Amino acid sequence: MKYCQAVTIGDLQKNLTTCTEVYAAGEKCVEKMFKKCYHEETEQNLQYKAVELQRFGDEDTYCLYGGLRTIQPVIDGIDQDKCHGPVTKEMIKSVEQPFYDQFHLNASSSKLCELYKKTRDLQNNLLSKCGTTLVDENFEDPAVSSEFIPYCPNIKLQLDAERKVFSKATISTRHPLM
Repeated sequence: MKYCQAVTIGDLQKNLTTCTEVYAAGEKCVEKMFKKCYHEETEQNLQYKAVELQRFGDEDTYCLYGGLRTIQPVIDGIDQDKCHGPVTKEMIKSVEQPFYDQFHLNASSSKLCELYKKTRDLQNNLLSKCGTTLVDENFEDPAVSSEFIPYCPNIKLQLDAERKVFSKATISTRHPLM
């Protein structure tokens, strides 16, 4: 899935077509990668495919938020009494808005690489006040990882190399690119 997210972000940065078309191509990428890993369309595999597409994100995730999800739904689902200090909507907005503003100003800006990482780190700092993080230690979602930064120029080269190895392999279990 990392590869598809990086390609989708890269295509958004090129601004060659509409965001809706870029997003549709991204979904097709996820489906293609999924088919390479899971050849049979069993009910379990179809359910897993739905989870992968959900993890990839919806059109708004890419077109409005540049692939950087807000933590507001996570915070809304946490009992604030369990947090060590307040985590307000204003705090979340002050952490996320600089990235969103820069994305809308210039989706191909080189500033987005560092701003994406900084925003993810600040989001995790806010979430840690409530005893959680963006990344589930058992099932890392690259879409929310502060380690996966799709705006950095070397990420697509690295993922292309991994994808070439992946495409030559025969896989019977889930591959880390997914």
